[in-house]
Amino acid sequence: VSSKFKVHITTPHAPCIIHPSVASAPPTFYPAFLLTLNWNQSFLSLPSQSFNNTVSLPCCCLMTIETLPDEILRHVLIFLDPTEIILDIVHCSTRLAQISSSDNFWRFKCIDQYLNNNTLPLTPSGVAELTTKQLQQCCIISYRRKTCGNWLSPERNENDLYCWPGLILPTREEANENNDDNGRYCLCSSRDRGEEAIENVLAENDYNWEEIVRDHSTRKDADDYAERFVSDFDGRFWSSAPSNLSKPEDTNEVLLFTTKRRAIITEVAIKPLLEPFSLFMKTVFRWPRISIKIYSLPQKNDNKALKITKDMFSSVGEEMCRVAGSRFDRFRNTDHRLDQRAIIEAVLSNHNPVYESPIMDVTSRDNSWQYYAIPDGVVGNLITFTLHGKTFEQHLGSGFYVCVERISARGVPLI
Repeated sequence: VSSKFKVHITTPHAPCIIHPSVASAPPTFYPAFLLTLNWNQSFLSLPSQSFNNTVSLPCCCLMTIETLPDEILRHVLIFLDPTEIILDIVHCSTRLAQISSSDNFWRFKCIDQYLNNNTLPLTPSGVAELTTKQLQQCCIISYRRKTCGNWLSPERNENDLYCWPGLILPTREEANENNDDNGRYCLCSSRDRGEEAIENVLAENDYNWEEIVRDHSTRKDADDYAERFVSDFDGRFWSSAPSNLSKPEDTNEVLLFTTKRRAIITEVAIKPLLEPFSLFMKTVFRWPRISIKIYSLPQKNDNKALKITKDMFSSVGEEMCRVAGSRFDRFRNTDHRLDQRAIIEAVLSNHNPVYESPIMDVTSRDNSWQYYAIPDGVVGNLITFTLHGKTFEQHLGSGFYVCVERISARGVPLI
């Protein structure tokens, strides 16, 4: 019954359980008690609490499913497919419907499911914020991810919107249309030139994630990527401001993106830029290490995209403003390049991430997709990528850069 023990029942009839009143162990001991029930005519053999001998009990002590305690039934239901519980179990009896529809049952099932899968469990605050339907949705997504052999397939219909992952970041067109002094969907800690804006890395539509994962796991040679680069690259990318330092511990760049709506985030991917201005230098402006954080910021309407507004960073002093124009674009460094690091820090200062990855080494040396699966149960509306360190200069003495060609993220919008 417990996740630490197995239950072995061998009987020609329906599964049964011993009434706690006739067993040597107290009722609270059963969830962690190793039971081996063997059918022997009209008796069941039960190991004693000390596991040194066997106690035989008459079958008249058995209980039916209708007389089992709620705690036992709830524990049994924990192990079932969440879809079967929602579609089938609730129709078996009124009592089962009451147990399997309760808010506490689904909160416990979420945490139990994530712990058993060795993934990050929902935090107590995260569980408390979700409705019963949203908890059910989290369980279904986790179960499908574990059992479905084609999880990354892009093929889905409109009915799959709330149970199958899709693109959750705004498109490039949506981000550019909504960029104004009232808010932004994405920010960057620095930028080199005006046309190398962070909005350039957003996709126009969802990618084939099977190719992204294959790209991530299979190394390609530089000539292969150069050929693909000519056909796939549309000339748009983001570039950091140059830095005199290159080591990961010396410098980093932070990229911030909000989602179209609050979602169960399942995976993210980022693709570094291959040198676009030279046919001979196949430099990839990559980063030695990367870390990812996901936040769940409060918003008035979870069905709309979170927008970074001026009141979120009102604490940032006006003395940082170097040029006139949009409130977001007035923050510049000493070289008058865009510097939104202070805005990002102010926006996130009073919020803890619901998910934080370790700082991961980037082993790929080409511009293939870097794919990262997000653990089950991560619900958020804001994603940050921190690129630790810079590897290459554009030319001798230019300073070190990191450049991103594309970023994408998938998830399931909350009901």
